Amino acid sequence: MNFMLDQEEKSAINAQKGKVKFIINTEKVKTNYKIYTAEGKRPYILVKFSLRGAIEETSKKITNQELSGYEKAVEKSSEKIVKQVLLKMQKANVDPIGFGLHYRSRHFNKNDWEEWKQIYPNITFKVNSKVQITDTGLIE
Repeated sequence: MNFMLDQEEKSAINAQKGKVKFIINTEKVKTNYKIYTAEGKRPYILVKFSLRGAIEETSKKITNQELSGYEKAVEKSSEKIVKQVLLKMQKANVDPIGFGLHYRSRHFNKNDWEEWKQIYPNITFKVNSKVQITDTGLIE
């Protein structure tokens, strides 16, 4: 949640690829989104989540050549986690990120707030993650 609100860039993320557990020390985290409400199509919110960091701890030695596989594993798990958080907020009918305010700032109707209250409970979320692991933290 803090990552989505741009309140926390530097943190640590627990991750796993197969049986290998590792921790990424984040250097930069960025989240942005766009609301799509095309006429005749189901509305959705596309959330783009990017993370850059270095592996801090690991249960097995990871070489720099293996990093792309670990990046893909973190991308897949982070997409799942972000989507779970968004769905949980939607189910509770809360909007701390401000999707509704964003919608209203781009739709200038007399009943834009009422439209949003109709859209939000049924909107779908699509999450795209981009993870860049800069280093393993090991001297080779």
